[in-house]
Amino acid sequence: MKSSQKVRLTVEDNVEVVTAAPSCGDSLSPQSELRLAAENGNVPAMYHYASECSDPEERERWLRMAVEKGYLPAMCDYGLECDDPGERKRWLREAAHEEQKKWLREAAEEGHIQAMYELALKCDDPEERNRWLQEAASYGWEAAKEALGKTE
Repeated sequence: MKSSQKVRLTVEDNVEVVTAAPSCGDSLSPQSELRLAAENGNVPAMYHYASECSDPEERERWLRMAVEKGYLPAMCDYGLECDDPGERKRWLREAAHEEQKKWLREAAEEGHIQAMYELALKCDDPEERNRWLQEAASYGWEAAKEALGKTE
């Protein structure tokens, strides 16, 4: 069994990946490190490796893998590059939906009552949904009170 060396890779998203690579005396190129991280399942690395690919088919394959893992920047790029109008609309809408939830959560956590209610409607987790509805209702948001009345 060959010994291995640590390869440390930092990508733009402030995600650091440490993977093992066979030691062969030569260091890996940054693109090889990026591919290695992508092959090991690092989603931001998949996206960034796709951005570095000169082969359009290879680029699309890696970008699609990042899209299927729900990586927001990949969804935006893939949606903008799609030739199929249906696919373009699907991925841009999906990216906008994820981004909307992020901003709603931030506003709700800062105390914005309507954001609490809107976030509750987008929650898949029933406990989280009820928590945000209860929070909005405690501030007098009528729609939240009604929604809680229907679920109890």
